[in-house]
Amino acid sequence: MKYYKVLLVFGLIILPLVSTPLQNISMTPETNSTFNLQDDTGQSDLYSVNYIISGFEIQIDHAYYYDLDNDGYEDDVYSIITVSTVSGLPEHIDAKIYQYLTLPSGKTYYFSIEVTGFDATYSIYSEWYDVATESGWYTLEVTVKNYYFSVYSYDEDVLVFDPPKEGPPGAMPRVECGFC
Repeated sequence: MKYYKVLLVFGLIILPLVSTPLQNISMTPETNSTFNLQDDTGQSDLYSVNYIISGFEIQIDHAYYYDLDNDGYEDDVYSIITVSTVSGLPEHIDAKIYQYLTLPSGKTYYFSIEVTGFDATYSIYSEWYDVATESGWYTLEVTVKNYYFSVYSYDEDVLVFDPPKEGPPGAMPRVECGFC
C-alpha cells in the first residue's frame, strides 16, 4: 500500500514538469530503419529487428508576402512551420530552430529559437516585417537541431516563393514568432 502512495506522489510531482508549455521549437531525425543481428551460436541465421529512431521532422507549411504591419506595402513575409515527431508519439524536445530568409540579391535575414517541452507536434508562425524589398525569388530555409541526452537529431526544409514587386527601402527589418 505504501508503495502505491509513493508512486502517486512521485507522479504528481513529475507530471507538471513534463507537461509544461513549450518555449520554442524542435528538430528531426530519420525515419524507420531496419538492422540485422547475427546469432551468437555461430550459425548463419539472421534476425531482423525493426526499431523507430526518435527525433523530430520539420516542414514549411506556408511562406508568402503580405502587408502585416498595415503600412500600405506588401513587404512582410508570413511563414508557418510544423515540427513533429518521427514516431508520431509525444517525445521530449530540447532543440534549436534556425530560420533563414534569403532575398534575390543574396542578402539573408535569420533568427533562432529554442524549444523545450514534451509533445508530438508543434506549429510555429513567423512574421518577418519589412524584409520583402526586392523582386525575384525568395528562399526560406528552416533547420532543427534536437539535443536530448546523447540523442542528436537534425532536419531541414526549404521553400522558394516570389513576391511580385519591391517594397519600400529603409524600414527596420524585424521578426515576431509564436505557436499557432
